[in-house]
Amino acid sequence: WDIELGKKQELIHIRDSSELPEEASSLKKELDKLNINSVLGFPIKIKDESYGYIGFDNIHQISKWDEFDFDILRTTSEIIGNALEHKWAEETLKGSHQLLAGIISSLTEAIFLVDHHFNVVWANNVAKQLFGLQLTGKKCYKVFARRGKPCSECIALKTFTDGKIHENEKTLVTLNGEMLIFWCTSSTAGLNLEGETELSIMILRDITTRKSTEETLIQKVEERTKELRNSEENYKRMLNDLDVGFYKGEFKGKLLIHNAVVNKILGIEESQSLVGSNTNRFF
Repeated sequence: WDIELGKKQELIHIRDSSELPEEASSLKKELDKLNINSVLGFPIKIKDESYGYIGFDNIHQISKWDEFDFDILRTTSEIIGNALEHKWAEETLKGSHQLLAGIISSLTEAIFLVDHHFNVVWANNVAKQLFGLQLTGKKCYKVFARRGKPCSECIALKTFTDGKIHENEKTLVTLNGEMLIFWCTSSTAGLNLEGETELSIMILRDITTRKSTEETLIQKVEERTKELRNSEENYKRMLNDLDVGFYKGEFKGKLLIHNAVVNKILGIEESQSLVGSNTNRFF
């Protein structure tokens, strides 16, 4: 009976426990054990959900609660509910901040926030280690790009203009004088009341090693291609130096390769290629 009242978040008002209905017999037994004659309880609500009751009981006599008692208890339950709600909200926010801080600290990218005037509002530890501890309040183009004015292709400015994500590749010099290649991304981090971008979050991902690997791979491919091209030219030169005709064809009769002597035998100009022709035409 009392559980059903709790589910409905209703007031529990028992003037005389001996008058409880039959469906509340189990509650009556518990009250009798405790010698409780009267009970008045208000639900403690947090975000419209009941988290318990606060109440008075009388073990000496049957109480007739007046309106003043109701007001005191109702106000007290509301105060406790509000206090608990604020406390839980603080703990939830604190937990969210700790979670966010943990996520950001685990990232290997340099991350910072800039405002409309290109001032660095916040920077993570990776950004500070690479570009200096005192970044907050300074112009992003001064501390990151070492420039006296905003970058000509500033992606943060583009984000402020259209609110979209922008990316580019940029070479920056670190605090230690090391030149690193970064893949830079800018996106909206905060909006004002008009819905315009107020803060832009910048993420700098170090791709120096990857770029170096790509360049090495491209160089090796180019070198290997050159070697194969030279080998092919040497092979053709060797065939053309033969005193006899040489050709190679497919099973279906298509000519794949031949030397200049074959052209001479067939009475065809030496510069004319017969590759792709059907061998039945000549042999």
